[in-house]
Amino acid sequence: MENSQRLPIYAIPLRYDRNVMHARQYARDVAALLGFSYQEQVRLATATSELSRNAFRYAGGGTVTFQLTRRQPQILMVVVEDNGPGISNLDEILDGRYRSMTGLGKGITGTKNLMDHFRITSSPSGTVAEAGKLLPEVQPLYDEAAVMKIAGEWIRQSSADPYPELERQNQELLRALAEVREKQTQFIELNRKLEELSLQDPLTGVANRRSFDRGLDREWSGAMRTQQPITLLMIDVDFFKLLNDRHGHRYGDEALMLLARALQKALPRSSDLVARYGGEEFAAVLPFTSASGAAEVAARMHAAVKAQKIPHETPIGSTVTISIGAAVCEPPYDESIARRGYGILVEAADCALYMAKERGRDRTEFGEIVAPA
Repeated sequence: MENSQRLPIYAIPLRYDRNVMHARQYARDVAALLGFSYQEQVRLATATSELSRNAFRYAGGGTVTFQLTRRQPQILMVVVEDNGPGISNLDEILDGRYRSMTGLGKGITGTKNLMDHFRITSSPSGTVAEAGKLLPEVQPLYDEAAVMKIAGEWIRQSSADPYPELERQNQELLRALAEVREKQTQFIELNRKLEELSLQDPLTGVANRRSFDRGLDREWSGAMRTQQPITLLMIDVDFFKLLNDRHGHRYGDEALMLLARALQKALPRSSDLVARYGGEEFAAVLPFTSASGAAEVAARMHAAVKAQKIPHETPIGSTVTISIGAAVCEPPYDESIARRGYGILVEAADCALYMAKERGRDRTEFGEIVAPA
């Protein structure tokens, strides 16, 4: 009579995802390593594949354990995690062709998702309970792999390292990646702040000359494209050299800061731009603004500056005042205007500012855009 003594029980985690052959291949690898015949390998692999498919269809994961009896695999029990709609009888998830192989055939646990464990272990005492207890203790692998341990020796390990050292290395890598992401975020924020500073006048806080050039170019192109008016105001502080000579440069700097805030508040829309053009000279870009609108903004600027009441004895008064030169470009625009660029606005506003100073200061004059000869 053949020896029918009970041999160790082996547990194979069921896996069924994008590759339906995983569980089948794992089972066949185990059978081959244990010396099963080809027919026995196919029998165990086919049964395990079917169990895997149904276990994942209804429950989401599980483990199949089998015992060698007279060198033929007999499936004793299937353990699944009860993630499905009230699995109460394991026969519900088993194909009829394999029910005769299940023995007692059922056991439900909701404590551990066994599909995360890919180590195939053996129970020295040959009991199903002990084989089941071994599974939660193993380390999960990090990719598709089959690992087997018999009599304390590793038989096969492929494509992954289940040891704690790998887990430690992974955690270190994750921490390093988190630090890199944090540094990247800080670097992006720093670059944003540096970009803002590069476009801001350090004394007055309004836009600087670089920002003015960029803004005027953008608004000029938009006006040409949409056939909308655009206005440029050039603003100069009256008798500013005299103010510096009498009160000092610190007093002059404080006056410029007050004037910049006043000019900024006088602009009616967020799309309008005021910038420090250089020294005591400012500029304002007013998109979608006609001559009448430009006159209104200029009047508000004069009033806002006078409201500051910055002491300054001059031939025209006792407080700081400004002179404004305005240039307006209105549609329809032809190709020659667009080709000449926003420089024609700057030139016309400069000429108007010169006229405002020549005609007594503390006033606004409008310049004309001169057609090319």
